[in-house]
Amino acid sequence: MLMPIDVNSHAWAASDCELAQLCAAIPPGAPLALDCEFIRRITFHPIPALLQLGWRGANGELEFALLDPLSIDDWKPLKASFERADAVVMHAAGEDVQVLRRLGIHNFPLFDTQLAAALVLGEDGLGYSALVECELAQQVPQASSVQRSNWLARPLSRMQLEYALLDVAWLPDLHSRLSAQLETLGRSDWHRQECAALFQQSEFRPREEAWWSVRGADRVRQPVQRARLKALAAWRESRAMSLDRPRGMLLADDAMLVLCKDPAGLTPTLRRSRFGREIAADELESLRRQLLEADAADAPPLKQLTQGQTAELKRLRTLVAEQAQALRLPSRLLANKRKLGDWVAGAKVDFGGWQTPLMEEVLSRHARKEQERRAGQTHAVCNQSMD
Repeated sequence: MLMPIDVNSHAWAASDCELAQLCAAIPPGAPLALDCEFIRRITFHPIPALLQLGWRGANGELEFALLDPLSIDDWKPLKASFERADAVVMHAAGEDVQVLRRLGIHNFPLFDTQLAAALVLGEDGLGYSALVECELAQQVPQASSVQRSNWLARPLSRMQLEYALLDVAWLPDLHSRLSAQLETLGRSDWHRQECAALFQQSEFRPREEAWWSVRGADRVRQPVQRARLKALAAWRESRAMSLDRPRGMLLADDAMLVLCKDPAGLTPTLRRSRFGREIAADELESLRRQLLEADAADAPPLKQLTQGQTAELKRLRTLVAEQAQALRLPSRLLANKRKLGDWVAGAKVDFGGWQTPLMEEVLSRHARKEQERRAGQTHAVCNQSMD
């Protein structure tokens, strides 16, 4: 029987002292439910706007707290509470983990209910409301307009408060059910590995292959242009981070494709962008010279499969899908298209911890099928020659 939820009863922490007092009252070892509201419209990094906590008290009843990051500076008490908790339960935690990293909180015992649902139910990307309905037979009111509202405004409206608290209200029960099912299936360690990977993905650092995330990068054929695109993308990634501006508002992808062909227009292009005018003239001139002097030898390899490799990739993806279906898993969790494409191209691929033995089986079966296919083709050619 699910406990009743009273979203009108919650604590509010809006100072370092109030946060410390609140965290001291949280029972150690209890799973903590957490969700974050944030704004990320004209910034690279998310701006924390509200943190919602939920946990079961000593009497088994749900308790809630709202934390105001606009007036709290010292987050060490919350970090300590996370470290004492059996689990910090979140749904689709990727961006929330980034928010917490901004507050100096990371590497805690995360339990992501969306990842758990993928491993238990085979449903990829299942939303919070759908999961609550599926597992707990409860309806979560839909309020997309509230979700998109201004969470930095104070005071928060009643609708915002209700929405925020409902986002954590069912997480303790989801954790209880899904963790038990993971244990029954022997997939608890798989889930821990997937949650650990979220922390790695949340790290803000310039990506070595930032150029490959530029839309249309695969159409840049000439080596010297790819070298320019690589340098320009690395600069944009680093500068967007330091300026705390979105990549596209600093320099759009389509503009980068033009500049890798003709860097001469770098300064006027950036001066026309929303935040490019914040870059000093001497830095732009230095970047322009770097692009003009780019060496084709520095060009990243063009990741394009041959026609035969593309056909092989299709066959391999079919085998992966069959294996995933047999295990009731989303195919993406076993191996995404990019990793499979790299493997077909001859690259050494790390499929991950729990995925590796499963993918070894798939790749072994794939190798046998490819060998049989080639033998069949050879036999067909020989028969044609004899005819």
